[in-house]
Amino acid sequence: MNNVLVVDDNIPLAESVCEIFEDIGYTVNLAYDGIEGWEYIQHNTPDLIVSDINIPKINGYELLQRVRSYQASETTPF
Repeated sequence: MNNVLVVDDNIPLAESVCEIFEDIGYTVNLAYDGIEGWEYIQHNTPDLIVSDINIPKINGYELLQRVRSYQASETTPF
């Protein structure tokens, strides 16, 4: 596991979370809303998804539902 997706619209917080993962050797991608995160997941299945619940466009619960219903990511830790 070395590819993490962080989904959060709070830019300073999201960047801090990314920095923590990068400091310990992970490759991190950042999405600022649920749709952007979902599009990333469909093209590059991450090894771990860290998501806020209150994000624009689709919230964290809906993103989780999509992740679980998509075969390539259905077992991805969220």
